[in-house]
Amino acid sequence: YFHYYQDLVSTPFADYSEPIYIIWIDLFKTLHLPYYFGFIFYSFLLILGVALMLKHCPKAAIWVYPIFVILTPSSENLIRQYFAAAFILIAVAAYYNGKLKWAIVYALVALNIHFSSFFIIGVCLVAKYVKASRKVNLILPILLVVIYLFTYFLWDNSYFGWVADILSKISLSEVTAGAGYLENADRWFTDEGDLNVIMGRTVGVQSLLMQATTFLSDFIVIILGYKIIKRQPKWNIIFWCSYLAIILNNIRGGIEMYARFYNW
Repeated sequence: YFHYYQDLVSTPFADYSEPIYIIWIDLFKTLHLPYYFGFIFYSFLLILGVALMLKHCPKAAIWVYPIFVILTPSSENLIRQYFAAAFILIAVAAYYNGKLKWAIVYALVALNIHFSSFFIIGVCLVAKYVKASRKVNLILPILLVVIYLFTYFLWDNSYFGWVADILSKISLSEVTAGAGYLENADRWFTDEGDLNVIMGRTVGVQSLLMQATTFLSDFIVIILGYKIIKRQPKWNIIFWCSYLAIILNNIRGGIEMYARFYNW
């Protein structure tokens, strides 16, 4: 987005409420650096976050790096979100290194760059601390597959209309982060904001081969990923974040907000 360039060189595009992002853009302008240094820094942090994560599974690097490039084209648009995402990756890497205090610090930095970081932080905390009962664990693999199949083949965006109704009734000050999204919940969470509906055609149509590849890839990640976390519970955070991203990708259609959550 052009406005991230504007943030670095002139008056900020918006009245941002996240203090660390405000400090960052003010500092950058004080240093009088060329704007592209800022974008190089964003890219460096994101790559650093991935590299720190891969230190815990170096054999996967040969696959992860190209997949990382393929799956993150939106980083060129959602720049502030990916700026925060870099710190989330660094936080998770710190957690795996046994440095819990640093993990908390990095997570708070992310939260103060982009408020929506609370979503992925919440998912990580649930994945870490919420344990399913023994009975639930017996049916959990089947349940995961059923949810995936339902969202892949049968999902309709109208199913979440009630969510938009609830969100639109929440009253927040105009200066509160996320207030605009709640005020226009129909635009962000229902068919009203679906590009397919707005444009009268399906946007981003995939070939049959691409659809089959995506389906099989998702299925493999779910099945093998679940088997891995049964043997090595430390990967719970990675698995559950990946599973949630897969489900959000299934249901997002042309609705931008679901896509933003999916990108986390």
